Amino acid sequence: MGMKLIIAEKPSVGKAIAKALGGFVMADSKKFLSNKKDCIITWAFGHLVELYHPTTNDINRLPILPTDDEWQLRIINSDGYQEQFDSIKKLVDNNNVTEVVNACDAGREGEFIGRLIYLKTGTEKPLKRMWINSMTDAGLIEAYNNITSADKYEGLNQSAFCRSKMDWCVGLNGSIAATSVMAKKEDLAQVTEIGRVKTAVLAMVVFREREILNFVPEKFWEIEANFKAKTAGSDYLGKWVNFQELQKKRATKPDAVTNADQEGKSEESNESNSLYRFKDEAVMKQVIAECKDGANWKSISKIIENKTLRKRNAPHLFDLAGIQVLANKLYKFSSKQTLDIVQELYEKHQAVTYPRTESTHLPSDYPNECRKIFGKLAEAKHNSAVSEYANEALERVGEVGKHIFDDNKITDHFAIIPTGVIPNLEGNANAKKIYHLIVRRFKEAFLPAQEYNETERFTFIGTHAFRSVGEEIVKIGWKIVAKDDESGSKKGDTILPSVNGESDVEVQDIKPLAKKTTPPSRFNNGSLLNTMKNISRTLKGDQKEALKSCGIGTPATRATIIDELHATVSSGGHPKKAMLEERGRSKEIYPTDYGMKVISFLEENKIMNLITPEFTADLEMGLEEVRKDAGKAVSFMRHTHEIVTDFIKKLQNAHANIPVRGFDGADCPKCKSQLTIEPRFIACSSCSFKVQRVVAQKTLSNEDLAVLIKNKQTGVIDGFAKKAVGKAKPKHFSAGLKMELDEEGRDVIKFYFPKEKYKHNCPICNSDMMKTINGVECQNTSCKLMVWSTTYGKRLTDSNIEQLICEGITDQIDGFVSKEKGSTYSARLKINHEAKKVDLSYDNVNSIDEGVTTKQKCKSEGCNGCYVKTKFRYTCNTCGKYIQFKMKDQEPLSDAQMKKLFKGETVMHVLKESNETGEIIKKNYNFFINKSGMLRKSEVEDI
Repeated sequence: MGMKLIIAEKPSVGKAIAKALGGFVMADSKKFLSNKKDCIITWAFGHLVELYHPTTNDINRLPILPTDDEWQLRIINSDGYQEQFDSIKKLVDNNNVTEVVNACDAGREGEFIGRLIYLKTGTEKPLKRMWINSMTDAGLIEAYNNITSADKYEGLNQSAFCRSKMDWCVGLNGSIAATSVMAKKEDLAQVTEIGRVKTAVLAMVVFREREILNFVPEKFWEIEANFKAKTAGSDYLGKWVNFQELQKKRATKPDAVTNADQEGKSEESNESNSLYRFKDEAVMKQVIAECKDGANWKSISKIIENKTLRKRNAPHLFDLAGIQVLANKLYKFSSKQTLDIVQELYEKHQAVTYPRTESTHLPSDYPNECRKIFGKLAEAKHNSAVSEYANEALERVGEVGKHIFDDNKITDHFAIIPTGVIPNLEGNANAKKIYHLIVRRFKEAFLPAQEYNETERFTFIGTHAFRSVGEEIVKIGWKIVAKDDESGSKKGDTILPSVNGESDVEVQDIKPLAKKTTPPSRFNNGSLLNTMKNISRTLKGDQKEALKSCGIGTPATRATIIDELHATVSSGGHPKKAMLEERGRSKEIYPTDYGMKVISFLEENKIMNLITPEFTADLEMGLEEVRKDAGKAVSFMRHTHEIVTDFIKKLQNAHANIPVRGFDGADCPKCKSQLTIEPRFIACSSCSFKVQRVVAQKTLSNEDLAVLIKNKQTGVIDGFAKKAVGKAKPKHFSAGLKMELDEEGRDVIKFYFPKEKYKHNCPICNSDMMKTINGVECQNTSCKLMVWSTTYGKRLTDSNIEQLICEGITDQIDGFVSKEKGSTYSARLKINHEAKKVDLSYDNVNSIDEGVTTKQKCKSEGCNGCYVKTKFRYTCNTCGKYIQFKMKDQEPLSDAQMKKLFKGETVMHVLKESNETGEIIKKNYNFFINKSGMLRKSEVEDI
């Protein structure tokens, strides 16, 4: 009997499978497990192999559209990946292994990951599929017992390959072409990323921002009446409504009015606002006048009252977007943060089912499994958030029907539910919050509807009707689970006082409410994610119906796409301009200036495909058709190639029509011809000379480049950055540049760090010290005391350094930056003679200036830090440069002035000065922030 080789997507999943099956031993290499009989389990690290094809940066050599036989497979260049693949291939080639089992995640990407590894090994051994829906021992054993032929998933496989090839063709060709055009047009030395989904999402935010910016508020008025129910001795409010129009609307659309919304929205919000509003102030005043009889209010002429028993059905179970949207609303978690937490609950704790799902239903054969889960939840008496109402939900498993159990509403995965394993989440507050939300929703979904009596009352004054709505809970139903919930979703009683006919009511007051129309709301992380999922709501006609089950992006990619649009560091660790940014406590999403320019540029060139949700949703529909019928893959890719060819031609024409920009700072040092400005180089129009514009993540100014080309050397330049490693921020440094010839005669740029003898000797060993751009250093190799120019996040002045070396300790210095908090503080610096280093001292420090980290990006060119605001200044938490807005004995720059300065504007500000006679006078100055991020002023000239 041969052996199975199971390939899991991650080490944790492979180990969980081995634990569930039992009898497995870890190999000495730590790269696989074996039961020594019939099964070996190994794993990938997520994506281990990728599709590859050679590319170009030349827009004129596009499009690159590989055919099936031109695609190559390569191991992803990351630590340990090649070694892990070699181990997998060795196991695949083992003579005892007779079949390979793809046990990667149960979905399109998991299918793709497993198939790429299988193809890269070059084996012809049979491929099987192990489809994992639950990480519990029982779920893994069930998946193992149901291993089937991979042929069953061929449609999913072709869909996965088409998705990857399509995104490569659209993204790579689009990004290369867009980068070339934007660089030539905007002098922008960074990659302009274009993506099938990413660009459509950016466009949604840009279009919303335009709506808001172009919105002109309109005045309107409503009329509110305060009535007194005399017998009940209680007041109630009513709002004027156009009663005749309301009746007409109800006659034509009764369902729109009589069915209460699931989330308890008022009926008014579902009706035309015109029923309650006056655009003409004179008409509004006339209505109020008609409600008066001289100086008094008229009597009530009629009361119409309707009482209806209504229901709010329990919500559906969570899909991934559902839990992401709610977590963002309640806890301000980003969609990526929530996905990571649910993934942890699934993989590490086996506490919930597979997270990357778009279904809110369970299979029809799952009632007994749900009974078991509720039983386990009910037993967790130590955790009331888990156990409370579990028994009540268990009793209703047989009554919920297709609200929960519906095979037609499930594709690859069912809804996210708890597994019955109660995780220990002490010390992990965020995971506990998400787990409790999933458990709570699981219970809510099985409990009965909430029932309430709705009382609608029309109180008439003459012919004018004033509408009031009251609500009285009859049965709390599923809302009982959330009765103490912080979301405030439970709607309590709003009971109208009883009245005995019109004579029992009198008017207390009637007043106008002056209001203005408001622009649409900006997206936040949750609402943007929800719009991506429910993109059909923005469409019309047949497409709307066709796309109800298909959003843009997938559960697995939406969170990552939103994160990438916010990213300020590229995947290669280089700083880049973000396309979106979050602002304020509500974390509203704004497009950046760069993001706005990208969409405008695509519109100007009539590349509408990439900025409309219809385009990417249509392609997702096409992928779904391929999943159902693998034979449609060829026509799908042919259609993709046609789309790419079309928009690349438009971008090539745009590129050709932008004139070449000449470089005026210097002539070619080799042939004296005109130099031209290219995206990443200054190049000669006649010979091979060129010099790079971007050095160590800093785009050099034309002035610095001119000095370098003319003199072969520059002075010290700030803002260079070392490549970031992992999630760390790039480390910035200053240096001079030299231009030299390499061995092949090419001009290359090298750093140099100028030194000069410092005027004071070392305070520890009395040896000479040298001053460099990075600080002052002792030249004694046994001492090597170093006083850094930037210490604890603070750029020291020359006088700070001199005082430290001469006196051994400085006066109080404000503006040191905490690495952990990003806040600023005050301290002194002192020489530690024993350790031969500089330490902080808090002796005689009057106050510690704790600052607040802002969203405002540092204005120093090439720096990607944010400012920390204190009582006196804004200090960058990366480069340490600061802008002092409060100067001694002067009126501080206001928040409004600072806002303009950060936008690159110049502001006028008055300073007090002494004139020649010693008299204090006021003088106007223009303040601005230069490219180095320094606040500068110039005198305002009299005209």
